[in-house]
Amino acid sequence: MNQKVPTFKSFFASGHWKEPPSPFDRPDPVNPFNVTGKTQANDPMNAEQLDLATWPLFHRMSTLGLLVDVDRMKALKTEVEGLAEEQAVLIEELTDFPMNPASGDDVARYMVDMGYAGKRTKGKTRLATDERSLAAHPDDPVLEAVIALRGFNKLLNTFIDPVLVKAEKPPHTIHPRW
Repeated sequence: MNQKVPTFKSFFASGHWKEPPSPFDRPDPVNPFNVTGKTQANDPMNAEQLDLATWPLFHRMSTLGLLVDVDRMKALKTEVEGLAEEQAVLIEELTDFPMNPASGDDVARYMVDMGYAGKRTKGKTRLATDERSLAAHPDDPVLEAVIALRGFNKLLNTFIDPVLVKAEKPPHTIHPRW
């Protein structure tokens, strides 16, 4: 497909984007942006206008790339790894058996040992151990630590490590796909 990529100038000239009104020009000074959960068709601050307003920014970031501060990302990785290790140590201290927090079977076994009931997996073989199921027991420090550890691992594996791999070579930029 040989499709012409819009530029900033052509996008703004097309009339799709309009300058957002000042909050002071709105009829309701207490709630200037109509924050009620309902959008009005004639409201210039609706989601479509905001999406269209940000499109040129995302296009430009994807085209030129985003400069990554590799040293700061490595420091962030070290910090998140430390936080994850703290949660792993806490889990180890609070449980009677070695538990792999990433293993649904181990976490479900812990939940059964503690007498918890709740949603089961699709196969009905054990208790579900997704974040929502674990968060249903907010007074249990082990399950809170499991949720936190899984979150830190998600940050490391999904965001920090891939950015470091892609930005490894100079000029240390990434070209995201939104």
